[in-house]
Amino acid sequence: MSNEPQTTQEDISVTETTVDAEATLEQTIEETLTEQIQLLEKEVTNWKDLYLREKAEVENFKRRTREEQERMLKFASQAVLEDLLPVLDNLERALGASATASEEVQTFLKGFEMIQQQLLQATASAGLAVIEAKGKEFDPNFHQAVMQVEEDGVEPNIVVEELQKGYTYKDRVLRATMVKVNK
Repeated sequence: MSNEPQTTQEDISVTETTVDAEATLEQTIEETLTEQIQLLEKEVTNWKDLYLREKAEVENFKRRTREEQERMLKFASQAVLEDLLPVLDNLERALGASATASEEVQTFLKGFEMIQQQLLQATASAGLAVIEAKGKEFDPNFHQAVMQVEEDGVEPNIVVEELQKGYTYKDRVLRATMVKVNK
């Protein structure tokens, strides 16, 4: 008798079953790993998307903050200039009433005219500008009509008289010009 083990049909069947089981196990492991890779790729894509959105939000916040700071700096003098408007009005009224004054007072008023001119130059350099109205077409964005009159030789909707000067500061109307408008 030989000492070689004899392979039986049962042994072959067990071996085939083992090989099939190993192949199935490998396939299952491969499928599981593929699923995990896909899940991880989805998660990476989601994190990248979230990162890019947050990055864009931060950039937008920086831009909005910078624009707000620029706007604040641009109009920083607005409140001071608004407070100076009554001073300009009073100087203009005082100088307008000086036509009947004595020569001594006229000399004194010349000094006030110089002060008024300096004040106008200083405010103009800060961005304040007078709104021209007389003889112009009425514009509700710049003029406030307080009276309507009928004057011959003047076209309708034309400003015939300024009652109070209006001013702009950079691109904003600080105060509209009060005007009389022809019907």
